[in-house]
Amino acid sequence: MCSLACALLLSLAFAAITSFASPSVTKHDTKHGAQHAADLVATQGAATIHADPTALTPDQIHALVARVILNQHKGDAVLDEYERTERITTRGPAGATHEATTRVVPHGITGSFRVLLERDAMPTDAQTLERQWRNVHETMTVYADASNPLVRADQEKAAKQNREFDQLKDAIGMAFDFHWVGRTTRNNRTLVELSFDPDPSYKPSSRYSTIFQHVRGTTWIDESSGHVTRVQAELFDDVSFGAGIIAKLYRGAKFAVDQTEIAPGIWFPALYDVDLDGRKFLFSFTMHETIEVSAYRHIGTPQEALALLEHDLPAAPAAAHGDPAPDRNGERLDDRPNNPFGERFKN
Repeated sequence: MCSLACALLLSLAFAAITSFASPSVTKHDTKHGAQHAADLVATQGAATIHADPTALTPDQIHALVARVILNQHKGDAVLDEYERTERITTRGPAGATHEATTRVVPHGITGSFRVLLERDAMPTDAQTLERQWRNVHETMTVYADASNPLVRADQEKAAKQNREFDQLKDAIGMAFDFHWVGRTTRNNRTLVELSFDPDPSYKPSSRYSTIFQHVRGTTWIDESSGHVTRVQAELFDDVSFGAGIIAKLYRGAKFAVDQTEIAPGIWFPALYDVDLDGRKFLFSFTMHETIEVSAYRHIGTPQEALALLEHDLPAAPAAAHGDPAPDRNGERLDDRPNNPFGERFKN
């Protein structure tokens, strides 16, 4: 079970990827928000294409936000079909830092496996690495069995979580006011820069959604595709939960998320940067870390991922470090075309 801090950060980061932090809404509001987004895209979406050098009108800004929301739905629907590498840098007191590099392998239901590749510049030894990957294989075997009642229960849990996150995304246009800042060019892409702050008329509908009344920031959106490239947000007030008894987040917390196009029309996070301090009950907590995400590779459903694991696993121990060993077919893991696990032993 994720701690309160993790749950709050997940909500913030997830909403930030969609370009704006946003609260959860009721089922009725979700339908309204999704339909409103679709209507805006249908009637005004074309106006956001980079053809007019003048500032976007409020209606055009709403249309652009609607495109972002719909695009994020599409990207999130396939994110769990991609494994990836995460390099996490944790910032401690007095400037101390620690780094860990992991290979993240989603099992396509409620979470991901994490294989530690390196910690503080020290590679994981071959025996430990082999054990980790065999654990992934054994557990993936369970998740690949759709008839398993535990798997079905996890699928129901995942469906509930997905609905809640969909509600976060669909509420974006209602929770915030967006303001034109300008256009800029980055990596040969034309970006629209918008600032955002809470809409005073928005009424939070869940216990934790009050946090979004205290968030403001800036986002950069690829104008032609309608995808977010970067968002920066901060808490400008302390936020209390349960009258401050359950938890409190301190003002000054900052969040940033970068996204990149990893395949035509598919945009995923490339970087998270979080600086957060707070308290849960009587205990203080901090979260100061940067997560760099790279080497996305498509592995498909748990059944498809299991087949790939079974194909590559026999050569895993020898390929953990250094020159990769040939697998049972005589091919080298890193040389096999389109091998989704080919870089799992690299940093």
